[in-house]
Amino acid sequence: FAGKNGEVLYYVCAAETTQADLYAQLAQNWLVDGRLTDAGDYGTSIETYRCYGPYRIASISADRLTLTRNEHWYGYTDGRHNNLYQTTDIECRIESNQSTLMKLMNQGKLDIVALPAENDALLAQYSASRNLLRTPTTYTDRLIFVTDRAALSAISAADPAGGSRMILSDRDFRRAISFAIDRAQLAYGGAVKDRPALGIFSGAYEAGTDDLTLYRATEPAQDALRGVYGADEDGSVTGYNPMRAAALFTAAYERAVAAGDLGPDESITLRIAIDDDPLGAVRLRQRTLLQAMLDEALAGSPLENRLTVTMVQSDDRYADVAAGRIELAIGAWGGAADRPDSLIRCYTDPAYTEIHEQCGFDPLTEFCTLTVGGEAVTHTYYEWGASLNAGGLYAESDADTRLEVRAGLEAALLERCAFIPLMTECHATLVSDRVRVAADDYHPLRSYGGIRSLRYMYSDAEWTAYVRRAGGTLDYTAKN
Repeated sequence: FAGKNGEVLYYVCAAETTQADLYAQLAQNWLVDGRLTDAGDYGTSIETYRCYGPYRIASISADRLTLTRNEHWYGYTDGRHNNLYQTTDIECRIESNQSTLMKLMNQGKLDIVALPAENDALLAQYSASRNLLRTPTTYTDRLIFVTDRAALSAISAADPAGGSRMILSDRDFRRAISFAIDRAQLAYGGAVKDRPALGIFSGAYEAGTDDLTLYRATEPAQDALRGVYGADEDGSVTGYNPMRAAALFTAAYERAVAAGDLGPDESITLRIAIDDDPLGAVRLRQRTLLQAMLDEALAGSPLENRLTVTMVQSDDRYADVAAGRIELAIGAWGGAADRPDSLIRCYTDPAYTEIHEQCGFDPLTEFCTLTVGGEAVTHTYYEWGASLNAGGLYAESDADTRLEVRAGLEAALLERCAFIPLMTECHATLVSDRVRVAADDYHPLRSYGGIRSLRYMYSDAEWTAYVRRAGGTLDYTAKN
């Protein structure tokens, strides 16, 4: 990197680095003044810190840090940062009491406050707020199935009160469950803070292209979901189709009865292993919603009033479902937002990590055919996952080819239906009326634009007057 005065910053990598990876690494603030860091008390006072960015430390104490504009920063005068960094001062203080934080927010003294995931009552209070941001993580909750017939037979024998679970080996039955689920209702009405999910990759994953496009925004990724779930009349993809679910339930039921896997009048109870102990309010809502959705899809079918879902606590739900000790579990994979191809190995490579869906799905021996460059290519699921990672067949291919393979493999895994994506785990944040974030969609490198692009709708004086007109207390529970 060359500066305008001829200074050069050399960034040395141990191996070849893509432009996208370089952007990710440069997102970290790692330049320091070595003369100060060597002293051992770096950053504990104004005297022991050097600021080279848009802000500098104005004051620092045990419980409070105040930043103000760094008048020496080039960006305020270079003409390239107009209307950016509108914030002039930042006050950070430690406050651990959530009630105090919410009081300050409602008094107009805070602009952004996080809503803890464990505070169900608080999340429910602001669940419909127009000021609520649901920021996606990389983790997608999914319903994991046992599909191995021998394991399902053993499960049914060990728990005869729940009826025969053999019908879970029928892919159409599992697909019927998927189409019966209204994921938006499950996410917003059940977990409250989360977003509905249809794919393996959440909205936080990058596509692996130099322009830092998000994977879910690419055409191949959207085509993958359209191919698996179909599109609604308005072109949207929700995965919710109770009529299609009803037809699949009926077809699976008829096959199960004909094969002797299910008695004509037999009822089924599906147990879902979860980690909650005791069963919390979120899980109770989710179970109630799941049951209502299944009941809607089953109305008028041979399985009407004969399929029940329940949730049971498990100390090791992943191992239990993988070993075939219980028929269903809710679990999640995630991580490495800038390396989506590493995530897909969680589903295709037993040596990479434990495959939760392995009781009935063997990626080492099962094949799938994808279209790559206009040609049909067949490999095992394991080989496809390996092909995108270091040393793989497509590891060094151009971004478009890698994207085509990734989206095709995602669709193949979703069609296999050894699991059903349900919702993306999110962080909930309340944003005041005084400010607006710059972007509607979250990006793992840019967030919503950060302090750089945060816009103010009121000056400090105007905001004080606004709060006064509201009687001194703001209401952020108003619906969108």
